[in-house]
Amino acid sequence: MTCEEVRISLGAHALGALDPEEAAEIDHHLATCEACGAELLELEESARSWARCRSATWSWWPALRARCSTGC
Repeated sequence: MTCEEVRISLGAHALGALDPEEAAEIDHHLATCEACGAELLELEESARSWARCRSATWSWWPALRARCSTGC
């Protein structure tokens, strides 16, 4: 796989959302590509940050979520 092909799927890979075959192909590329590996690390940190935000309880969150789901 090329870097361009890998980068298309890195976000899904960071979330663990790829099928095992595609994940293995990307992991094979990542074993030799420092640039794509660095990008994956950034995406994984973003995913962890988002997970922390989603698990937080904020009193204003339900109202904002409802408003945005109706098109703001």
